[in-house]
Amino acid sequence: MSIYANEMTRSSPPNRRAAQYGRRWVVKVGSSLLTREDGQPDRLAIRSLVFQMATLRQQGLDVVLVSSGSVSVGRGHLACGDVNGSAADVARRAAASLGQATLLRVFQECFEASDTLCGQLLLTNVDLSGRSAQRRLRDSIDALLVAGAIPILNENDATVHANNGIGNNDLLAAQVARIWRADLLLLLTDQVGLYTADPRRDPMARLVDSCRCDDPRLIAMAGGSKGALGTGGMATKIRAAGLVGRRGIPTLIAAGRQARVLLRVRQGEGLGTWLAPATMRSLAQRLGLPTLPQPVYTWA
Repeated sequence: MSIYANEMTRSSPPNRRAAQYGRRWVVKVGSSLLTREDGQPDRLAIRSLVFQMATLRQQGLDVVLVSSGSVSVGRGHLACGDVNGSAADVARRAAASLGQATLLRVFQECFEASDTLCGQLLLTNVDLSGRSAQRRLRDSIDALLVAGAIPILNENDATVHANNGIGNNDLLAAQVARIWRADLLLLLTDQVGLYTADPRRDPMARLVDSCRCDDPRLIAMAGGSKGALGTGGMATKIRAAGLVGRRGIPTLIAAGRQARVLLRVRQGEGLGTWLAPATMRSLAQRLGLPTLPQPVYTWA
C-alpha cells in the first residue's frame, strides 16, 4: 500500500469500507475547530458539525462525539492574568468548568435546532479502567443513543491534575472507541491529514493518503509530541491510531473545517489520512469477549 497521496487515486480509496458501512463512529473534534481566535465558541462551525451528526444519526449511524475546547473557552471568563505553578493548575480547572458549561449550552442549542438531543459524559481514568467501569461507560453511551441523543464526551478537566489525567482527547477518543467497540475513530483537526514533514517548512512534504497504523515511517515522522509532523498533535494521533488499531479499528485523520466533512466521509470520499488497523478484528473482539490464550503447537 502506498503512503503518498499522489501515488494513489483519491476518488477510490482502498479499504475504507468502515467509513461507508460501519455502524459506530467515535468523532473527536479539536479545540481549534470549535473556537474562534478570541477563544469563544465558533457557533457556525459547531452548528455545521451538529447538523452533520444529526443527519448521520437519521441515517442509522451511531455517533459519539469527543469534544475539546472547554479550557480555551473558559479562560475568556477568568481575569487571573499570567500565573504559574499550582495557581495555574487551579485556574485551568476553573476555566474548564466554566468552558464546559458554555460549550454544552451552545451544543444544546444547535442540537435542538436539528431536532436532536445531546448528553454529556465527563470522564476520568477511573471510568476507563477495569471491566466493570468500562461496562458502565458502555451502558451509559448506549442508553443515550437509545434515547435518540448524541453523547458528548470529554475529560473532567475541572478535577483532574497532571498525575492522574488521561492527558489528551485523542487518547481519550481512542480509549472510548476501544471500550465502545467502534467501527471507526475519526479525528478532526485543523490539518488536511498527516504529512511526511511539516508542510509549512518543507515544500517537498507530501500528504500521507493511507497506510497501516504501525507503519515505522509514520512513527519516525512523528517523533515526539511536537515532531516533524508539526503542530496539531499529530504524534498523539498516531499513538491513538495504534491503540485502536490493535483492536482492529481503523482511524481517519481529516480537516474538520472542510465543507460537509462527516457526510463526505460517510459517502466514501477519500479525505484525509486513513490509518488501517494492524490486525483484523476477531469475532470475539466484536462480541466483547475476553481474549483467551492461544495454544502453542509443536510440529513434528
